[in-house]
Amino acid sequence: MENRKGLVQTFMDGGKSGFQLWFNNVVPAIIFGYVIVQFLNVSGLMNVFSIVFTPVMRIFGLPGEAATAIITSYLTLPAGCAMAASMVQGGILSTREVTILFPMMYAVSSHLLYIGRVLGTSGVESKKYPLFIAVGLICSCIAGLVMNILV
Repeated sequence: MENRKGLVQTFMDGGKSGFQLWFNNVVPAIIFGYVIVQFLNVSGLMNVFSIVFTPVMRIFGLPGEAATAIITSYLTLPAGCAMAASMVQGGILSTREVTILFPMMYAVSSHLLYIGRVLGTSGVESKKYPLFIAVGLICSCIAGLVMNILV
């Protein structure tokens, strides 16, 4: 005889799995994002990022500090989103700027993880990894240009 779960039990199991996934993967990344923003602000490194990246980020209508959210998104998107949210709360980014920034972040989201998990395990030659990175960066730049025009 088959051991079949009822609809309610299946729903509860799915909810439990979803909560565990959120709590174990998303929450730590969000905390990481907020901690990085605070560290950069307290240490004065956010000012350094602002000075260094302002000339490039200005092309997209963004302040130099926005580069930190893109870099963090490259590592893990939830942390980059948390960083962007923290910058909005701190008055570093406006609503318009974060609207431009988000598509740029998504274009490079979690590349470091994908290189290891997908490209590495599927046997893609490591000499092709820079192409993967370049395509993401190009897409991110295109997204920033387009959003700067449309928003």
